[in-house]
Amino acid sequence: MRVLIVLIAGLAIGSALFFWGRHEARTELAAKTAMAAARARERERADAQAFGVIDRELTHAWKTQLDEKNRTIDDLRSGALKLRRRLAARVPDAPAGAGQRDASAAGGLLPEDAAFLVRLAADADRNTEQLAACQRLLSAERAGPE
Repeated sequence: MRVLIVLIAGLAIGSALFFWGRHEARTELAAKTAMAAARARERERADAQAFGVIDRELTHAWKTQLDEKNRTIDDLRSGALKLRRRLAARVPDAPAGAGQRDASAAGGLLPEDAAFLVRLAADADRNTEQLAACQRLLSAERAGPE
C-alpha cells in the first residue's frame, strides 16, 4: 500500500513539474514573441519615417524640375532663350547651305524643337530622380533602424 501511495505521489509531483515546465516555456515564448513584435513595430515606424523623408525630397525635386522646365519653355517661346545646334549633319555632295531648312534654323533650333528637347530632358531628369529615390528607399529598408 505504501508503494502505491509513493507511486501516486511521484506521478502527481512529476506531472506538476512537467506542466510547470511547459507553462514556463509558454511564458518565455510569449515574452520573446512580444519582444519581436515590438522590434518589428519599431522597424516599421523607422522605415515609415525614412520613406516619408525620401518622398518629400522627391516631391520637392519634381516640383522644382517642373517649374524649371516651364520657365525654360516660356523663355524659349518668348525668344529670351535659344538653344544652339552643336553639330550639323551635312549630306555628301550637297551644295553648301543645303542642310539648313530656313533662315530661322541658322541661329539655333526652332522654338517647337527646343521645347520638345527641354520636355524630353525634364522627363529624363524626373525618371532619374525617381530611380534615385527607389535606391534610397531600398538602402533605408536594408539598413534598418539606426
